[in-house]
Amino acid sequence: MGELAPPRGGKIVGRPTGRPVAPVPASDERDEDEERPARRRGPGEEGRNDADRGDDDRPVRRRRPRDDEYDQPEGKKGGKGPIIIVAILCGTLLTCCGGVGYGGWWLYSKAKKAKDDIVEAVDKMNLRVNSFSYADLEVGTVTRTETDAKLGSGRVATDADLPKVFATDPQRADAWADKVRQKRAVVWQNGDDYIIAAFHPTADGNARLQAKEWRPKSGAALREGELNDFRFMQQYPPGGGPGVSVTAAELAGAYKDNATTANEKYKNKNVLVEGKLDDLSFGFDGEVQALLEGVPPAPGKALGTLVRVVVSKSDVNKVLNVSRGQTLALKGKCSGLTGDLFVDILNATVESTGVDPAPTVSAALLLAEYGRNNEATDEKYKDKPITITNTVVESKDGDQAVYVVGNLKKSTVRIKVTLPFDTRKQTATLKAGDRVKIKGEYSSSSDNVIYINRAWIVP
Repeated sequence: MGELAPPRGGKIVGRPTGRPVAPVPASDERDEDEERPARRRGPGEEGRNDADRGDDDRPVRRRRPRDDEYDQPEGKKGGKGPIIIVAILCGTLLTCCGGVGYGGWWLYSKAKKAKDDIVEAVDKMNLRVNSFSYADLEVGTVTRTETDAKLGSGRVATDADLPKVFATDPQRADAWADKVRQKRAVVWQNGDDYIIAAFHPTADGNARLQAKEWRPKSGAALREGELNDFRFMQQYPPGGGPGVSVTAAELAGAYKDNATTANEKYKNKNVLVEGKLDDLSFGFDGEVQALLEGVPPAPGKALGTLVRVVVSKSDVNKVLNVSRGQTLALKGKCSGLTGDLFVDILNATVESTGVDPAPTVSAALLLAEYGRNNEATDEKYKDKPITITNTVVESKDGDQAVYVVGNLKKSTVRIKVTLPFDTRKQTATLKAGDRVKIKGEYSSSSDNVIYINRAWIVP
């Protein structure tokens, strides 16, 4: 086999050895081609085309299949790559949006549940439902209306309430089942503490309290009254019977001398007590207590023993029309001695009133009388009870005092009326120009101001 002839214008740079050549990666081949130096043109080669491989003394590079990719028409490059990318982006967006939507729904549902739990807890909360208010409910005497006024509006009990009320004593639920079916059982709730009460003969406003139970979640349960209608009428006749008649001085004296003996005679019995009004006391829930003169203080002591009568809501206005020193008779249940200071009568009604010792005068006449002779006016009324009518509110001085006059335009003398701290509800709604009737005690005067103390507003 003869030697290869050198190409025209060139020389042989090598010959085949017959040994196999390892394939070179495409990327390496491309890099090698890019680094391959271009041949310098000789004389007479100016203008020749570099693509003319026949004039190149280098071996002709074999065309590789990968090079065909770069010869594809524009628009076919990249294949399915963009579609896959778009699909991934859309899937990601859908996943994110779905996740955000689910997260928002989850947060909303949790917030709604928390709100519902708070509303339910608030609905079940009633701080007036406690053992003390339970003790104030007198079986056979207090009405449904008065019970609601003390505890808040109760609801007629249902069969579903019984397992909750009597959770610690399921057998008691059977005893109340008849009253629940008759819709005569009413329940009040404070969290998991309950007061359940039966009324006779219905659960209407004027019905009397027949039986009651205090059912706390923890602690001792209490009950009083008679669920059997016949026995209830025998034990608690309407009106409570005539009651034991006694004066306030006698009742206070009996307890002062021997509380044990007095309890045997009076405690938990209806009494008709008569005495002179010493003062009025006002509770935060609108309760009014009439303090009757009892036993005066012993020598060297500041306080004696009074009879404290808690007035029924229905008779509060009657008591507010009574003046200090006026005699009145009230009927209620005696609950015994409290701290050597008070003999308590509960849920009492006003049976009669005596002659009012307090003079009654209009604000205009009192101020005119004072203008003519202030010293004589002070001497006439000082330290005595007085009723002042047709007063016009000029202004308020805090929660416990108001300035009143006879005429807003003409008066130069004013009356300052001071009420006890527990009567602030009476002054809360007052405004300038309101007309009110005042009962109180004439104290003194100074700088064209008349002072009336220990006063209250008459409805």
